[in-house]
Amino acid sequence: MVKTNKLKSFLAVAVRILAFLLICTLLYFQLGKKNISLNKIEFVHFWPLLLVVLCVPINWFLEYKKWLLMLQTIGDGNHPNRLNAFYAGMVTGLLTPAMAGNFLGRIYYFEKGKRLKLSLYTLSANFAQFSVSIIFGALAFILLAKSNDINANSFELIGIICFAILCLLFYFFGELTLRYLPIRRLKSIAIMVSRGPSRANQLGISFLRYLLFITQFSLCIYASTGTFSIHFLAWIALVFMAVTLTPSLFLGKIVVRESIAVAILGIAGIAPIPVLLSSLSTWLLNLIIPAIWASFKIKKING
Repeated sequence: MVKTNKLKSFLAVAVRILAFLLICTLLYFQLGKKNISLNKIEFVHFWPLLLVVLCVPINWFLEYKKWLLMLQTIGDGNHPNRLNAFYAGMVTGLLTPAMAGNFLGRIYYFEKGKRLKLSLYTLSANFAQFSVSIIFGALAFILLAKSNDINANSFELIGIICFAILCLLFYFFGELTLRYLPIRRLKSIAIMVSRGPSRANQLGISFLRYLLFITQFSLCIYASTGTFSIHFLAWIALVFMAVTLTPSLFLGKIVVRESIAVAILGIAGIAPIPVLLSSLSTWLLNLIIPAIWASFKIKKING
């Protein structure tokens, strides 16, 4: 049994590594076809980059507000370790696919009786962010299809609209399906979720974070191209939706995200280098640097 589990773990890691290498290869050939040279890297404007940096603490402040809503729901809004738990979640989130494991670091600081609730509430908040990306990605897809920027038939448009609606319905009413299953544990989970933080508030905060992400990406593109169009926002929203739906391999979908961004924004006429710089910059500023900072804060507190 132990050997079987080890074999499964090895195969899972091997598959992820192979997939990662395949995506790296695809990105390499994508860039190779466009005769990319590092000498072409330049910044037209620097002030947008300052705005991008200023958006980072606002982004994490909004995420912290979501965390406080969860703690207030369980009566722990003034818990002495609420900030430490948040820092730990930043670190574990980075090390798990699509930041889904941020609850692992958070619940460590709370007694066992509250860990399940906090895990469920954190996963629900994560799904709120997922739903926002899907909804606005679907709207962007429809807008681009209507303006003939992308080819899409009626079946594809209806499908993406239905998927966005289903995500929203599942976010608000998903626990209702659990109540009808003949498993007592699932019914208790459904009750916990229904008594959780206001999902409308969580969705609203997720929407504000989404606007920050869109703004950061567009500012990075403007910094390296000197051009901006409102139309670009729809293309960026489409990138975010595609990245959201793509399985994570390593460190917040590194390379996967860049490959998708280059492919989609290339259709919009944006050069690959600005896209790569924008994607890597927002990833570094929003995930890597905050996670490193949080890890030092945790070590300082525990030390």
